[in-house]
Amino acid sequence: MSARPPAWRTGVLLFVMVALLAVVAVLGYKALVAPIKSPQAPCDSQTISGALKSSDVTVRVYNSGSKAGLAASIQKQLETAGFNVPYIGNTQTVVLDAKIIGTAVDAPEVKLVAAFFPSATIEADSRTDHSVDVIVGDTFAGFNDQAPTQISVDTVVICATPTPTPTPSDSPGADDTSGDTPGDAPS
Repeated sequence: MSARPPAWRTGVLLFVMVALLAVVAVLGYKALVAPIKSPQAPCDSQTISGALKSSDVTVRVYNSGSKAGLAASIQKQLETAGFNVPYIGNTQTVVLDAKIIGTAVDAPEVKLVAAFFPSATIEADSRTDHSVDVIVGDTFAGFNDQAPTQISVDTVVICATPTPTPTPSDSPGADDTSGDTPGDAPS
């Protein structure tokens, strides 16, 4: 004959399970809406005077939407304009049109990239490698291939050859070309 546990034990067990589920849900939500952390890779700092050229700027492209191949298309357009685009990938960060992320909103490398994305919002994250991230979504308004490929500067320090490194929360997506970008949306 099996004895039933006292009602208070069942209630306590149910309470513990619900509390645990709530904690997991809150932590999962926070991880889902957390901003992309830019990899801080070691680099060879280089000082440029006169003009910052697109060939001096490293850009990472992330697809936030459901259009497969969008990041790859943007990568080709940026490379045609002379930018270094070492990898593309996917992100779960929700962006409808486009977002440019760099060290400061008025940094020369950010301004140079932003000219190619006229409807993009610009965000600063104080990164030290002076790379620029571009996140595009399903309503991306289009690439401005007529934008200038250089910008006048007095003196600017850039990362000559940044090598992206993954962050602990990265997981490669199905169409990821690098194996070190976050998310699982189509690139």
